Amino acid sequence: LQKAWMVRLVRTGISPQPVTLSVGDGANDVPMIQEAQVGVGIAGKEGRQAVNNSDFAIAQFKYLQRLLLVHGRWNYRRACTFTLFTFWRNMVQVLMMMYYTMMSGFSGTALYEDWIRLSFNVLCTLPILAAGCMDQDVPARVALKNPELYEIGRQGTDLNTRKTLYTIGSAILHSLVLFWVAIPAFPGLEIHGTGDYYSFGTICYTCLLIDVNYRAIFCSNSHNKYTIGAVIMSFAMYIFWLVFYPMNKLLADILSPNMYMVPAHMVGTLYFWFSVIATPLIAMMLDVFMSFCFHHYWPDMKDQVAVTPRDLGQTEFSEEEEWLAHNSDQESDSGSAEGMIESKVGSVDLTPFGQQAVPMFRFADHLRPHFKVVAAGVFAGFTLLLIGGLCLYHSHQYKQVRIEYARNNKTIGAFVDPIQLWLHRPVGTLDSEIRTLDCKPNEDGSERVCKVTVVFPEGMRKPLLMYTVGPVFQNYNAYMRSEVAKEVMGNEVPEGLRKTMCQQPQTRVWNVSGTEVPIVPCGMKTISFFNDTFEVVGRRIDVKNIAWDSDVERYNNPPDYGSPGKEWLYQMFPGVINQTLGVKDEAFVSWMRPSAVPRVWNRYGYMEDSYAPGENLTLVIHSRWPLHNISDGFKELVITEYGVFGGRHDLFGYVVTSAGIVSFLLAGAAVAMEWFRPRQYMTDFGQMTDFGHDEVSESCSDKE
Repeated sequence: LQKAWMVRLVRTGISPQPVTLSVGDGANDVPMIQEAQVGVGIAGKEGRQAVNNSDFAIAQFKYLQRLLLVHGRWNYRRACTFTLFTFWRNMVQVLMMMYYTMMSGFSGTALYEDWIRLSFNVLCTLPILAAGCMDQDVPARVALKNPELYEIGRQGTDLNTRKTLYTIGSAILHSLVLFWVAIPAFPGLEIHGTGDYYSFGTICYTCLLIDVNYRAIFCSNSHNKYTIGAVIMSFAMYIFWLVFYPMNKLLADILSPNMYMVPAHMVGTLYFWFSVIATPLIAMMLDVFMSFCFHHYWPDMKDQVAVTPRDLGQTEFSEEEEWLAHNSDQESDSGSAEGMIESKVGSVDLTPFGQQAVPMFRFADHLRPHFKVVAAGVFAGFTLLLIGGLCLYHSHQYKQVRIEYARNNKTIGAFVDPIQLWLHRPVGTLDSEIRTLDCKPNEDGSERVCKVTVVFPEGMRKPLLMYTVGPVFQNYNAYMRSEVAKEVMGNEVPEGLRKTMCQQPQTRVWNVSGTEVPIVPCGMKTISFFNDTFEVVGRRIDVKNIAWDSDVERYNNPPDYGSPGKEWLYQMFPGVINQTLGVKDEAFVSWMRPSAVPRVWNRYGYMEDSYAPGENLTLVIHSRWPLHNISDGFKELVITEYGVFGGRHDLFGYVVTSAGIVSFLLAGAAVAMEWFRPRQYMTDFGQMTDFGHDEVSESCSDKE
């Protein structure tokens, strides 16, 4: 008991309270082992009592060195990395959703579709879970040769205020990178019909998943088949879920019908691929530079240890250091030390996995820290400049004319104005490409017809006609929910379901000569349909293929379509909705897929002919859609060339190009920092030098 009292005295009498460890080999040591936070039992001739009551069991006292300096230190750093990474990944996800709520009228609309978002905890835990079990910041031989490295755990330097603030700052930075790569890509997505809420959210989630997996690799100091396999499994499971759920009509109809075929349209857009390439490159460059700065100015003990090629090539579990191998020629019976331990745990895992001896490899360990920043900066810089340059070049090749034919200058909500600064028109639009006229609907709400002639000084190749209207919050939570999916698919639905989903009476019933009749289909999406139409004098507009084929196929009119006693689309919007098509009218189908941002930019139709330089085009605009209740509302018709790079929008190219330039600047800054303030290393205990031949990579915030 005196031994236990001594441990208790140390635990309670010293401030700050230390973590105590007790080692014993006999029954009289059991109280002491139980009193300490960590108890280690030594199996021997004294019996099994110490082993049975301990947290860890060893065969000989000399193995305590390896238990503490190698496995204890590894596990401390793994636990800290796992904990900080878990906070980091959740912060990045939530911050992106917070940014998006400012673009959805603060209505609480989640950036990611619910059934896609449910996979987050599984897919984003697998990579760091493997690293949390297998990561080794330094080889065992280095840890034993440099016992001062144990100070990292004893002093708690891996999980303190500084590391927590570093993690928070990194999460904020990553969330901004993710959001401000996706948002500038929106015009390029929208011109191809993938700027809807469901596609945009899935693209953002895909970029998030890639970033999280990249970060897990970055936070890992060493890699093996299990850590790499966990990353591959994370991506494989995500691809499987995208195929199994949104690509499966039966399952999509049950869970979320608007998600049907989203992945197919998403991967068919060039800006999706640019986003998933640019996001990890920008994040990698920022991570490498931030980590370099952090450890350059606030190094811990491990940052000062130089690891030589011999250390990396040395067998990490030699026979002299591994007690099982050391005693492999001895009889393992119940009376031996090994037998006692085996009898406690059932069996000892002698595989490389169980002995933490799985072959490891480390990225760029032959490079000094600032050279790693240079390598990352040059690679990321060239790639980003290439992507950005391609986007800007093709953006400037597409000619356009924008006709703003209605604007409401009345300001109702001040929070809309900052958003409208960049949502109104894509960056790169020239003043010479904008025409304005006043063609608002008449004050009594009746249609107003206007005519305008447009000249193409440089001609235009088979242009696309698009209409843009805003600010319209189709991503507002109540608006998104105001739809009965089964009803637009031609099924009869109970009135109770219609009242639940279409809560406002004006979205469910229509007053016809004093009689209220049900609107079919009901919902805010239906009654807010954009019913302005456009004609080109002497030319035909092809209004096919402006909506997804999968949506057109999914939408159906009910069996009693056209019967009296109900208000049908062609009756609500005469001359706009084709009576024969009903809900399968592509203009209506396109409108029903809500925009991801508070501005609608939908395709109206295609011109079959090209225009020669100097040729003009005469448009007839039928303005019906009301603007009087929309703050700073506008309606615009866009006549634009288009291609795989979308149309005219420079913002994505500017953002990616700027990121490439910044990558080169950060690489240069790292070289300058190392030049003026070289990092010092310990080649032997207590001996410092300005140069280390090699350095191992560092844990999470340690990695450079």
